[in-house]
Amino acid sequence: MDATNNIIKCLVCDKTFVCNSSKNQHMRKFHQILGTSKGYESKAVAKLPKAGGSIKIKGTCPSRIIANFEEDGTVTVKYIKSHIGHEEDLRCQRLTQIERQEIKNKLQTGVNKKRIVEDARQLEGNKITRLNLLTKQDINNIERNIKKKRDANDMIATAIKVTNEWNSDGKNYGFLFKQQGDEAHAYLRKDDFAVGFMNSVMEHKLKVHKDIICIDQSRMGVNYTFSER
Repeated sequence: MDATNNIIKCLVCDKTFVCNSSKNQHMRKFHQILGTSKGYESKAVAKLPKAGGSIKIKGTCPSRIIANFEEDGTVTVKYIKSHIGHEEDLRCQRLTQIERQEIKNKLQTGVNKKRIVEDARQLEGNKITRLNLLTKQDINNIERNIKKKRDANDMIATAIKVTNEWNSDGKNYGFLFKQQGDEAHAYLRKDDFAVGFMNSVMEHKLKVHKDIICIDQSRMGVNYTFSER
């Protein structure tokens, strides 16, 4: 603020205003800046602060990308690289595209989440990277993106469901799973596809009423050119 004339200037383009609300509205609309953050420390009794601490800082880091869109379609971009007021915190960084792709490949090949996290904990050298701090939530986020962009190959989608849903956390609901191309099963051919599902309720019924067995056969195979036999 100019104390002499009571004029408030925009921090980016030096446009002048008579009040802070007009300036803040201008910065939100034209510079995509939401204002300053003075930090936040929760004082609620029921809600405790995060174990790793808040990532908010008591101030505003100047690092940002500012894009201005002109009426003629011209876009000008201003990039401020400098970071001030906070240290480089690995847990606040994103996984690289290469790291995300590696995790995606493991999920698609049937590796369970616990094993992926254990593999990520192994250090290569003496430097800790973002991948070493991998959490199950990171994997869940990647898995959610996979489900949104479901692979055209339903075999991969089925493998993910069997491994990460039916047979996770000690469960063994998918007791039989054979993909096309796998080596021939005792009663199945190499080009056959088979999946067997039994949850705890089904298992209990089979033990109690073992003299009566009912088999439900899916009729969806015709959509995939499977021959029923």
